[in-house]
Amino acid sequence: MLERARHALTTNGSVSPGRIFVRDGEMMIPIAVRDIIRLEACDDYTAIYVAAGKHLVHVSLTEFTARLDPENFMRVHRSHTVNLNHVRSAEEFDRRLVLYLSDGSEVTASRSGTQEFRRLYTLA
Repeated sequence: MLERARHALTTNGSVSPGRIFVRDGEMMIPIAVRDIIRLEACDDYTAIYVAAGKHLVHVSLTEFTARLDPENFMRVHRSHTVNLNHVRSAEEFDRRLVLYLSDGSEVTASRSGTQEFRRLYTLA
Protein backbone atom coordinates (compact mmCIF):
# COMPACT_ATOMS: atom_id res chain seq x y z
CA MET A 1 0.00 0.00 0.00
CA LEU A 2 1.39 3.41 -0.94
CA GLU A 3 1.79 6.03 1.77
CA ARG A 4 -0.32 9.13 1.26
CA ALA A 5 1.59 12.18 0.10
CA ARG A 6 1.92 14.85 2.76
CA HIS A 7 1.19 18.41 1.74
CA ALA A 8 2.49 21.65 3.20
CA LEU A 9 0.67 24.94 3.01
CA THR A 10 2.78 27.55 1.27
CA THR A 11 2.85 31.21 2.25
CA ASN A 12 0.64 32.14 -0.70
CA GLY A 13 -2.04 29.73 0.50
CA SER A 14 -1.49 27.01 -2.09
CA VAL A 15 -0.68 23.42 -1.26
CA SER A 16 2.86 22.19 -1.86
CA PRO A 17 3.18 18.44 -2.42
CA GLY A 18 5.53 16.29 -0.35
CA ARG A 19 6.39 14.32 -3.47
CA ILE A 20 5.91 14.53 -7.18
CA PHE A 21 5.78 11.83 -9.84
CA VAL A 22 7.82 12.08 -13.01
CA ARG A 23 7.72 9.93 -16.11
CA ASP A 24 10.67 7.63 -16.76
CA GLY A 25 9.83 5.83 -19.99
CA GLU A 26 6.53 4.04 -19.31
CA MET A 27 6.96 4.26 -15.52
CA MET A 28 5.99 7.04 -13.13
CA ILE A 29 8.53 7.40 -10.34
CA PRO A 30 8.14 9.38 -7.12
CA ILE A 31 10.58 12.11 -6.09
CA ALA A 32 10.43 13.54 -2.58
CA VAL A 33 10.34 17.33 -2.91
CA ARG A 34 12.95 17.64 -0.13
CA ASP A 35 15.36 15.64 -2.37
CA ILE A 36 15.16 18.17 -5.22
CA ILE A 37 18.47 20.04 -5.29
CA ARG A 38 17.63 22.52 -8.03
CA LEU A 39 15.43 23.19 -11.04
CA GLU A 40 16.58 24.54 -14.38
CA ALA A 41 14.54 25.93 -17.28
CA CYS A 42 15.09 24.01 -20.52
CA ASP A 43 12.87 25.56 -23.21
CA ASP A 44 9.31 24.38 -22.46
CA TYR A 45 10.61 21.86 -19.92
CA THR A 46 12.05 21.96 -16.42
CA ALA A 47 15.04 19.84 -15.47
CA ILE A 48 14.75 18.47 -11.94
CA TYR A 49 18.11 17.69 -10.35
CA VAL A 50 18.29 15.13 -7.52
CA ALA A 51 21.29 13.22 -6.19
CA ALA A 52 20.51 10.26 -8.49
CA GLY A 53 20.42 12.37 -11.65
CA LYS A 54 18.19 14.58 -13.76
CA HIS A 55 14.56 14.33 -14.88
CA LEU A 56 12.76 16.45 -17.48
CA VAL A 57 9.12 17.42 -17.06
CA HIS A 58 6.95 19.30 -19.52
CA VAL A 59 6.11 22.12 -17.11
CA SER A 60 7.59 25.62 -17.18
CA LEU A 61 9.98 26.66 -14.43
CA THR A 62 7.59 29.44 -13.43
CA GLU A 63 4.68 27.02 -12.99
CA PHE A 64 6.82 24.42 -11.21
CA THR A 65 8.34 26.96 -8.79
CA ALA A 66 4.87 28.33 -7.97
CA ARG A 67 3.87 24.87 -6.69
CA LEU A 68 6.79 24.69 -4.23
CA ASP A 69 7.10 26.01 -0.69
CA PRO A 70 8.88 29.41 -0.85
CA GLU A 71 10.35 28.71 2.59
CA ASN A 72 12.50 26.03 0.93
CA PHE A 73 12.76 27.04 -2.73
CA MET A 74 13.93 30.31 -4.22
CA ARG A 75 14.13 31.42 -7.83
CA VAL A 76 17.57 33.02 -8.03
CA HIS A 77 17.74 33.48 -11.79
CA ARG A 78 15.25 33.39 -14.65
CA SER A 79 16.57 29.88 -15.42
CA HIS A 80 17.24 28.54 -11.91
CA THR A 81 15.35 27.71 -8.73
CA VAL A 82 17.32 26.23 -5.83
CA ASN A 83 16.33 24.23 -2.78
CA LEU A 84 17.73 26.37 0.03
CA ASN A 85 18.27 23.23 2.15
CA HIS A 86 20.86 22.07 -0.42
CA VAL A 87 22.88 25.32 -0.55
CA ARG A 88 26.22 24.54 1.10
CA SER A 89 27.86 27.95 0.63
CA ALA A 90 27.79 31.12 -1.43
CA GLU A 91 30.54 33.33 -2.81
CA GLU A 92 30.36 36.75 -4.43
CA PHE A 93 31.82 37.45 -7.88
CA ASP A 94 31.18 40.77 -9.64
CA ARG A 95 28.18 41.65 -7.39
CA ARG A 96 26.54 38.27 -8.06
CA LEU A 97 26.38 35.26 -5.79
CA VAL A 98 27.53 31.84 -6.85
CA LEU A 99 25.63 29.21 -4.84
CA TYR A 100 27.41 25.90 -4.22
CA LEU A 101 24.95 23.03 -3.86
CA SER A 102 25.07 19.64 -2.15
CA ASP A 103 25.58 17.74 -5.42
CA GLY A 104 28.67 19.81 -6.29
CA SER A 105 26.85 21.97 -8.83
CA GLU A 106 27.06 25.76 -8.91
CA VAL A 107 24.31 28.24 -9.75
CA THR A 108 25.06 31.90 -10.40
CA ALA A 109 22.26 34.13 -9.18
CA SER A 110 21.15 37.12 -11.22
CA ARG A 111 21.77 40.56 -9.74
CA SER A 112 18.16 40.79 -8.56
CA GLY A 113 18.31 37.20 -7.28
CA THR A 114 21.48 38.08 -5.38
CA GLN A 115 19.81 41.12 -3.80
CA GLU A 116 16.75 39.11 -2.78
CA PHE A 117 18.88 36.27 -1.39
CA ARG A 118 20.89 38.74 0.67
CA ARG A 119 17.77 40.54 1.89
CA LEU A 120 16.14 37.33 3.08
CA TYR A 121 19.03 35.19 4.27
CA THR A 122 22.14 37.14 5.23
CA LEU A 123 22.93 38.87 8.49
CA ALA A 124 26.10 40.64 7.41
